[in-house]
Amino acid sequence: LELDRLESGQLSLACESIHAYNLLARAKDNVQKLASARGIKLQGPGDDAFVMGESERLVDALTGLRKYCIGRSNRGESIMLSVKQQSTDVEITIADRGPVIPLSEQQLLFERYSASAAHPAADPLANLSLCIARAIIQNHKGDVYVASSTATTTCFCITLPGGFATANEEDDL
Repeated sequence: LELDRLESGQLSLACESIHAYNLLARAKDNVQKLASARGIKLQGPGDDAFVMGESERLVDALTGLRKYCIGRSNRGESIMLSVKQQSTDVEITIADRGPVIPLSEQQLLFERYSASAAHPAADPLANLSLCIARAIIQNHKGDVYVASSTATTTCFCITLPGGFATANEEDDL
């Protein structure tokens, strides 16, 4: 039902300017226990930027993406996070070293009922959580896509509208 509301645009958002670093820290707290149990290290981000959005919804989306990456990763691997200001947008990247996702599957990854042959042991609801994450991000006038940047790294790239800093917040960056 949540996905239906997100996809139909029936969800109203209370957007504000938020530190991307804080969103990622909260999402990290949500998955830290799972990552530790699987022997996965969560690293980054080192930088920060302001995004416009509703904090709780964006944390949900980032948590879902990180859980998916944890499920794809092997013990001892790391999941890297980065934040980069791009003109008026902010790019958040979540990179893992799980199996490469073939290009043909990358196109379907965020679809409601698809499953990855590249990672058959994944949680059967993993693609549903990716679909929800995409809908949340799109409701924030952003986008998310997956790209295998090398033979061993897969990146989930999220773009969100940039926010603005108040006089006090500029000192925090």
